[in-house]
Amino acid sequence: MNTTSDQAITMLAPKYYIDKVIVTNASISLTLAVGGLYTAASKGGSLVLGSAQAYSGLTGSTKVVNLASLLTADTLTASTLYLSLTTAQGSAASADWYIYGFELK
Repeated sequence: MNTTSDQAITMLAPKYYIDKVIVTNASISLTLAVGGLYTAASKGGSLVLGSAQAYSGLTGSTKVVNLASLLTADTLTASTLYLSLTTAQGSAASADWYIYGFELK
């Protein structure tokens, strides 16, 4: 959560719909981190989660941010999603991301 470089997330289904994204277990209070998910590197492809999404609700390792209502309603086929922060935290920081959805045929 402290880099604006693309962070790749491998998707396991060839065609899918994302129902929910949960972010939790922040290593520090994420007061500055802001960014979104994309289907291509460098904030390219389709926007999955908006670039203005703040993670300031993650004030400790037990806090959870549920991003379900902010996600695209599109069917996706990208084999990799990219977390790309617009604003990095400013010091070493990490968080666990859980992406839930449905494989579509």
